[in-house]
Amino acid sequence: MLLRAITGGGLVLIGMGLVANVQQLLVLRFLQGVLSGTGAAAATLVATITPREETGYAVGLVSGGTQIGNFIGPVLGGIALLGLGFRWSFGVSGAVLLCCAVAAALWVSDVPSSRTAPDRASRSLRTSLAPLLAAFGAFAWPELRGVVFAQFLTQATFAATVALFPLYVQAIARPSWLSIELAIGAALAATALASAVATPVFGRLADRRGATNVLAFGAILGGSALVLHAAEPDAIVVVLLRLLIGIAAAAITAATVVLTRRAAHEGTEGRAFGASLGAQMLGWGSGPLLGAAIVASSGLPALFVVAGLATASIALGALLVRAWFPLK
Repeated sequence: MLLRAITGGGLVLIGMGLVANVQQLLVLRFLQGVLSGTGAAAATLVATITPREETGYAVGLVSGGTQIGNFIGPVLGGIALLGLGFRWSFGVSGAVLLCCAVAAALWVSDVPSSRTAPDRASRSLRTSLAPLLAAFGAFAWPELRGVVFAQFLTQATFAATVALFPLYVQAIARPSWLSIELAIGAALAATALASAVATPVFGRLADRRGATNVLAFGAILGGSALVLHAAEPDAIVVVLLRLLIGIAAAAITAATVVLTRRAAHEGTEGRAFGASLGAQMLGWGSGPLLGAAIVASSGLPALFVVAGLATASIALGALLVRAWFPLK
């Protein structure tokens, strides 16, 4: 799964450097969504090979590395763009991913499969469709419903606010020395760095103190910070609020990873994390559309109020609707 994601992502990026028109680029973007997903694959692998009591901390380290990459990547991409141009930048990025695939093949160990080969005589249509039904069946697991809903809601609110964040920065006061571009970069960097540092910490807390409590804390903190955006404070305060959102995202990420692992039985971790990734991608896709609709009808402050209240509602579910979260 991990090798498929890394190799697929690398080949698609190389292909993007060779496209001749927008239609080809659109097809490759679609293939990128189908073939890639390195973060989810890495989280699934780490959660599978790590003892259950250490899941949050281990996946927290992986998520922290991802956030550091999110922070450094645009900087290196800008340098590559200036020195190499668009097409070669895609090619170099794809080559780096292929090198990572080789490293993963050589140095990353997987858990041996315990499955036995099915008897060909017993094959039927239902047997043939069993893998597909099992993959989507994870969405119906009662103990996974709350986790999937929390991840969808978190990603939708985050995507909605980030997509329209440049418009928000233009509307707030800022010092004369702070340009719009620098303010946006500082705010997003604060979010990424705070999340990178805090995710392993909250992963350890989720392992030791209870993942639902960590999830509720992150939801309340993130919801409060989003609602405060509606007051349109100056840019310095906004950067501090984005720092809090990074901490909240770290808590929610660590908690949902632990809860996803707990909801999965032995041998079904891939299905559980696949459902988790599906919910996140649905949130990423629908969030900007919903956010744009709210802004068009009620303005930017309303977007942050709605996003904040939606995020805070996750805490109510985590603390009150226990049947939707794994208890073991």
